[in-house]
Parts: sequence; structure tokens; C-alpha cells
Amino acid sequence: LRIRPNGRVDNVNGVEALLEKAIKSVDVPNEAVRDTMSKQLKEQFGDEAVKQQMEQILAIYPDEPVGIGDSWFHRISITSGFPLQLENTYKLREHKDGRAIVDLSSKMQSNPAGKAMKVGPATLSFDFKGKQEGTIEIDISTGWVVKSELNQDFSGTITMEGAPGMEAMTWPLTCKAKVRMEVPSMK
Repeated sequence: LRIRPNGRVDNVNGVEALLEKAIKSVDVPNEAVRDTMSKQLKEQFGDEAVKQQMEQILAIYPDEPVGIGDSWFHRISITSGFPLQLENTYKLREHKDGRAIVDLSSKMQSNPAGKAMKVGPATLSFDFKGKQEGTIEIDISTGWVVKSELNQDFSGTITMEGAPGMEAMTWPLTCKAKVRMEVPSMK
């Protein structure tokens, strides 16, 4: 990964080569099946997918210095895997014990420009909206996120099409989640 100071990811190298090596190590005698597997894995977990997913995690920093009470905004667009658009508003709440305490408020929705997720011959597409709110703690001396707590609440539908012998199916999706991450002390 090559990451800018604001957390944006410039590029990712090596993931697709790793996937190719993994695919070659699996005994899939049918070349067409192996090629399909390779294409699907690269679309969902290749360099571009990893770039977008890592940027979702890392692109939290402001583009310029901020003070207590200042806010900044980042829009993130993920087009593969679980296609997602995030409109994130951050606010520096306080400095405490060597940490920057940042509040996060996000609007979430499925990304209409995203690719449907391939699962064998079938495709899954998502249509949802929601929000997430929480707090991020950043070590001021290193810039690393040391703790975060996010509450997510979104709902919509999942549609599956193209499964052999089945008509298209749609079912509801509702998610209320609390995501907590904490890095153990490195002292």
C-alpha cells in the first residue's frame, strides 16, 4: 500500500499476484472454471478492491491542520465486493492523554456504480441506506488509530439473479451493529 498523509490510498501492489498464486495451488483441472474463479476473486479481492477497502479504514485524516471543534468531510466510494458510498463527517472533539478524540457521523448507501457480487454463476446486488456514528481515538504522536467504536444502522434489500434453475430472489436486509476496534498497547 502507498498511503498519503490524509489516509487516501494511492495504490496497492501484489494482491492480484498473491491471488493468482493461490488459485494455481488449488487443483482445478477445468481451465474455464479456474479462469472464472480467478476473474471473480480479482474483482472482489484484487488490488482495486483492497485499495477501496483500505481507504475506507484509513482515509479519516483532514487535508489540513484542525483545532478542537473543527470538522472535515470525506466521501468514499467502494465499487466492488459490497459496493458502498460513505459520506463521512469528522469533528475533533478533544485532545486527551496523548490522543485526539474524533467524532464520526456517516451517511451510508449502496453504490449504484458498483458491480454486482459474483457467487458462482449467480450475482448478488444490494440496495440499502443507513448511517453510522461513533468515536475514533488517534495516537497524536504516531497518527495511528488506537481505538474506535462505531454504531451502524442500515436496511434495504439483497437481490440474487442468475442462479441455475431459480428465478430472481429479493429479500430484506437489516443491520444494526456495534463495531469496536482497539489496538493493544505497544509500550
